[in-house]
This record gives sequence, C-alpha cells and structure tokens, in this order.
Amino acid sequence: MRQHKGFVYGAAALAVLAATSWTTASFAQETGALDQSISMPPPPPPPGIEGSRTETKDTLLGTGLFLLAVSYLPAVSVAASSSVAADQHLYAPIAGPWIDLAQRPACNPPMNCESEQTNRALLETSGILQGVGAFLTVVGLLTGDDDDTPPPAPKPAREAKAEPVHVTPAQFGAAGYGVAAFGKF
Repeated sequence: MRQHKGFVYGAAALAVLAATSWTTASFAQETGALDQSISMPPPPPPPGIEGSRTETKDTLLGTGLFLLAVSYLPAVSVAASSSVAADQHLYAPIAGPWIDLAQRPACNPPMNCESEQTNRALLETSGILQGVGAFLTVVGLLTGDDDDTPPPAPKPAREAKAEPVHVTPAQFGAAGYGVAAFGKF
C-alpha cells in the first residue's frame, strides 16, 4: 500500500509541476532589447539528400543479409541432422524450403500429424524469410550511390533576415511562471 501511495504522490507532484510550468501566452517583440535574455542559435539545417541513399542501401543490405542468415542457418542445421530425405533440400537457400515442402511424405495416422503440421509451418516461415531476405539484399545491391549526380538545388528562402530568438524566464499573472520568447516568428 505504501508503494501505491508513493506512486500516487509522485504522479500528483509531476502533474502539479507540469501545470505550473505550462503557459499559453506568447509575447513577440519587434526588437531584441532584453539584456538578460539568452540568444538561441538558429536550428540546424535539415539533413541533406546526400548520404540518405547510402544509408538506405546499407539498411537494405544489412536487413536482407540478417533475414537470410537467421532463416537459412537453422534450415542447414535441420538438413544436417534430419533423417527425412526431403529435408536434404534445405541445403539450397531460398528454394530449399519450398522443394522440401512439396516432397514431404504425407501424414499417416501412425505418425504424429501435429508435429508434421508444425514442421510444415516452420518450412513455410523459413521460405518466406529467406525470400524476403534475398529480395532486400538484391535491392540493396542494385541501389546506386549516385555520386556523380549533384544534389537538387535548395528551395529559395524567404527574403526575411534570420534574427535571433531570445528566451528568458518570465512571470505571467500573480503566480504564473514560465518562459518567454522574443524575436520575429
């Protein structure tokens, strides 16, 4: 019970802190004449086009190779340890699970049909993951770097000069405190 009360009191304190620091008033000033204010640097420019294609290529290659490895290595392990003749096709990547699925013996009542259904589901999952992994790897390999093409021209900015924004603590009303920002918005 004490832990529950502590959690309730902590949540209430957080709610009071959030409510007292929240303000909806915004004051803009044409000139930045406050001496006590903090000058904020302009935000960094958005990431450029250059490098994004390389990151996409690396992501596609990494994801594709990871999926291919995660689904192919267990299939090779099953092929090495299984006595079922159809499981020997699992040595072939991508097509192996589908060939194995097509050549598996039918489930007869003396066999455990539930485990055979599980094996078939695992073969289908392995085949799908190997196919998706191979597809992502090929797309990653075919994605060009485009180093010789220049990046697109930046969009023209507005004519307004970038002026600093000043941020300072402020009192709003008799007991309201918060932050005020001054500058051109």
